[in-house]
Amino acid sequence: MGVWKFKNGWRSVPVDARKHYKPTNGVYKVPEAPLWREGEKMDFKKTIKEAKAEDNKRNFKQTVELIVNLKGIDPKKFSINDAYKLPAGMDKKRFVCVVGSGEVALKAKKSADLVIDKKDIGSYADKKKGKELASKVDFFVVEMPLMAEFAKAMGTILGPRGKMPLPKHIVSFDTDPTKLIGELKNTARVVVKKSAIAHLVIGTEDMSDEELTKNAEFLYDILLHKLERGDQNINNMYIKLTMGKPVKVK
Repeated sequence: MGVWKFKNGWRSVPVDARKHYKPTNGVYKVPEAPLWREGEKMDFKKTIKEAKAEDNKRNFKQTVELIVNLKGIDPKKFSINDAYKLPAGMDKKRFVCVVGSGEVALKAKKSADLVIDKKDIGSYADKKKGKELASKVDFFVVEMPLMAEFAKAMGTILGPRGKMPLPKHIVSFDTDPTKLIGELKNTARVVVKKSAIAHLVIGTEDMSDEELTKNAEFLYDILLHKLERGDQNINNMYIKLTMGKPVKVK
């Protein structure tokens, strides 16, 4: 997939369809009969409003999720594991844990929710303690010299949950992690592994419909560009609150 400029705007075009378009002054013109299925504009805002209806209200702040059912892919070969800062942020801030020593640990204490010192890493090899940590932490930032030790203690617990630190969340010993921690507070982790379903967190029910729509469109666009055939690999989509009923996006 790639985003191409056409006379009537920017579009995502499948790789196998690009050869049918010829540029004029750098702008690709759409033929009278498009050679791939046009993706309909999804009405996320209307669906989000319906999903947030009063009968779905609970006595706690519910997460709002965009569920995308995929088709035409091999779940065994297709995977996504990345993190993206949401344009409208997250009303419910993510829990960030920093694993570090020295300056990294000292600077992290100002903004991280939890800081694990080098000497305490081994204690999380205990399955009960490790699982408790994994359940409450959304993102781990790890000092590079400690990554091997951290992976040994927590790898078998975090790996299946898709919570191992991404390469961009592994920092050098002289890094000030404050900025990264702040960004992760408003970041969504996108993990699709051995499955034809993508669960994308777009915010919480307390956010406005406009904010949730902005986040949904942002993550949907990212997902499209990860798929070989773009919207042709999308079967259907739903908006769902934590305890609410899924509402189909039309």
